[in-house]
Amino acid sequence: MSANTTRVTRRPAAWALHACAAALAGVVLLTVSTFGGSYASWSAAAPAAAGIITSGSLTLKVNSQTSVALPAAGFQGMLPGDRRTQNVTLSTTGNVASTLTVTGTVGGNGHQVRVASGACTTTAISGSALGATPVNLGTLAPTDTTTVCVEVMLPASAPAAAQGRTTDFTLTFVATQKAG
Repeated sequence: MSANTTRVTRRPAAWALHACAAALAGVVLLTVSTFGGSYASWSAAAPAAAGIITSGSLTLKVNSQTSVALPAAGFQGMLPGDRRTQNVTLSTTGNVASTLTVTGTVGGNGHQVRVASGACTTTAISGSALGATPVNLGTLAPTDTTTVCVEVMLPASAPAAAQGRTTDFTLTFVATQKAG
């Protein structure tokens, strides 16, 4: 007798092939969206000619000099209650506008020094006596000139010890470049 054997083979189901194809397509789509597609990188360069950079300049002069001593004769023989004044011309050279300030140091003996914008008048300058805090004298255009008044007072309340004494004072005028 002969036996007849038949072998049964199973064919993969169509749904398995479709599932595999869908999974593969998903992996490809995920890879492309995550890592980007295909891109081209374009670049171009153009030289720019070198520009010229120039700094501004500013010089301040007092009575046409970089340093000046006011004549002492105008401030001698002061009595309590006296007020003496001296006009001073400030000028700048250069090509930038500036803000002008002044500070001062005054020795003892009761004398007080004040500085204000404009020419001296018969009216006393108001405000505190000059010290380390800068006093604003306004602005000055490039190559412009202005007059300020320097006032020295010996208050009526000056002590008797101030008689015959001298007081040195120093004024420091500063021109600071304005921005822009």
